[in-house]
This record gives sequence, structure tokens and C-alpha cells, in this order.
Amino acid sequence: MLFTNLASIMVGFAIYAMALSFPQLLQAPSSTGYGLGRTMVEAGLCLAPNGLVMMLLSPVSARLTNRYGARTTLMTGAVVIALGYVFAILLMDNALEMMRSVGTSTSSAVMATMLAQLTITAGGLTWPSLTGFRATFAVAAVGLGFTALVPRARAATAREPVAA
Repeated sequence: MLFTNLASIMVGFAIYAMALSFPQLLQAPSSTGYGLGRTMVEAGLCLAPNGLVMMLLSPVSARLTNRYGARTTLMTGAVVIALGYVFAILLMDNALEMMRSVGTSTSSAVMATMLAQLTITAGGLTWPSLTGFRATFAVAAVGLGFTALVPRARAATAREPVAA
């Protein structure tokens, strides 16, 4: 149960990290050297596909869980999230590239602290730095490691009666 709970917390952490970090990155001014200078509406439109994809893939996730088990589904989701963060670390130069309960509450505190501590000054204002964003994405990708530690479900075996 320990690794299942840790993996679930980290996946929640990773999902919320995206919801917290990406809008700030999209709205940071281009004078920061990494910001995309989008308005709040533009940032929201860039991130809207995330919710739509989650909604559309929920039934697929349920079928995968029924067929292959929760561990496989959790690990598949963690791999997709981790790959998304790897791409986010490497590809942050335009908005098109960005369109790809314990965990979420912890994530908001940790991510906010990281982004508040790793800052730069641009245009007379303080902004989270590129290093800060990359660090939050890297922390969020750690959840994949926990999913690998979740034990596999044991297959039910029929017991043969022992002949006396």
C-alpha cells in the first residue's frame, strides 16, 4: 500500500504542478528570456485541451484498468505525464509546445515555494526563473519512479484439493 499511495500522491502532484506552472510560464513576459507573453485568456485557451483530453480518456482509462490492472494504468499515466514534463523542460519557446487531494495540495505549496525562490527580475518586476520552471517539472516527473515500485496484482489461482 505504501508505494501505491506514494505513486498516487506524486501523480496528483504532477497534474497540479502543470495547472500551477504552465499558466505562469505562458503569461510571463518575453523580456524574461523564456516567457511567452500570453494574456490570461490566451493562456487559458492553450491549456483548455488538457481538460478535454482528460474527459475523453476517462472511459479508456477505466477499460485499461479493468483489462490490465490499476498498476499498469497508473504507470502508463505516469509515463505520459513524465514525458510531457520532459518535453516541457526541453521545449518552452512557444505556446503551441505547451499544449501537450494530497498530491495536489502538497504540490501547490512546493511548486509555489520553488517558483518564489528561483526568480529573476525583468522589466522591473520579479518573475519565476527558467531554472525554477524546469525544477518544478523535474520534481513532478519523479512520480514515475514510485509507480514502478507498486507491486503487481497477484493472479487468482485455483487450489487443487490434496489427495489423502
